[in-house]
Amino acid sequence: MLFEMRRNRNNGGMLEKSSWISFPRIPVPSFEKSFQLKNKGDYKFFLEATAMGFYQCFINGQRITTDLFMPGYTSYRNRLQVQCYEVTSFLKEGKNEITFLLSEGYGAARKFGWRPYPYQKDGAALRFRLIKSEDEKERIILKSDATWDVYSSYIKDAGIYLGESEDKTAQKVYLGKAEIHRLKKNLIPQEGLPVREKEIIRPKRMFVAPNGETIVDFGQEFTGFIEITIKGERGEKIGYDYAEVLDKNGNFYRENYRQAKSYFEYTLSGKKDVFKPLFSFGCGRYIRLIKKPKSLSLSVFKGIVVYSDIKRIG
Repeated sequence: MLFEMRRNRNNGGMLEKSSWISFPRIPVPSFEKSFQLKNKGDYKFFLEATAMGFYQCFINGQRITTDLFMPGYTSYRNRLQVQCYEVTSFLKEGKNEITFLLSEGYGAARKFGWRPYPYQKDGAALRFRLIKSEDEKERIILKSDATWDVYSSYIKDAGIYLGESEDKTAQKVYLGKAEIHRLKKNLIPQEGLPVREKEIIRPKRMFVAPNGETIVDFGQEFTGFIEITIKGERGEKIGYDYAEVLDKNGNFYRENYRQAKSYFEYTLSGKKDVFKPLFSFGCGRYIRLIKKPKSLSLSVFKGIVVYSDIKRIG
């Protein structure tokens, strides 16, 4: 659950005693640490975090929130939102493990075609604290600094307009320690609504176009991503891109996407896999299956619409 910051303080005091960390040599690094928690008791624990880019946090293997694309879109030159999540239920007495995945997001996007994002020179970076709340006082349990181990992740690449590539067969490789990033940002408490999964769209048909390409039709255009639940042979791949319309001959048409690849590729583990992007999204009515396993049915696909978590009042 997303909490407001629990006390008033000026921006300079937010995330105090923590550092910006990064690891720019791979697209989606995994920052990891194990720690001992004694006397958990009835205390509450909060994670405060932000990023230049997108981040997700996992504690003891569990993703701590269903929010997407944190820290949210703002004018990054002027302000950067800090999220606060209560994570008490994810922690346990004794040994705990915490992982952060970091991607470029909006704030550190690579140069994209005709529109280079103005923030990319800063690179993706992450900053956070794990706080124990004790009778109106706070004690820092963990913070972002140069002691964090960095590993490769199962997400091999991700970008807003690039798409995402995941490999469930990949072995985790130790890469070194986190690097300190000399960012200076105006940090503010969360003020925008989080982005979340909001609706489900079932595909209408899967067909072969006149040019021989396999296409899945969801019946309407939507913004979000495709969830794929599938069991295939280990190492098989499924890859697709998006289109809004078909051309006059009934073939896949995506010239209006210009340089946006919006390509998603997953490598199967050999067990039952569930794939959906963590740091990217697509927009369209159709997907074209560029790579596909030997056995594939329409039932493995599910469209998920994402948008800000607004409340319906009418």
